[in-house]
Amino acid sequence: MVAARAIVTEVATPAGNDFLTRVLAPFGDDAVAAWAVVVRLKVLASGGVLSRPLAIWMSASFGALGIIYG
Repeated sequence: MVAARAIVTEVATPAGNDFLTRVLAPFGDDAVAAWAVVVRLKVLASGGVLSRPLAIWMSASFGALGIIYG
């Protein structure tokens, strides 16, 4: 059960990125290029100074609300 959740977690982000790239494709190369920049900046932002305190706060908040473990 734990392995299945871990696999789904690892596949979710690439699958979501693929889906949004396909949705943006009809809008042209500029839209897809902008999405590529957003994806790269998202990775940079998640490794920033605030990422650890933010992750701790989100874990505590969502856990207390029962969203993650509910």
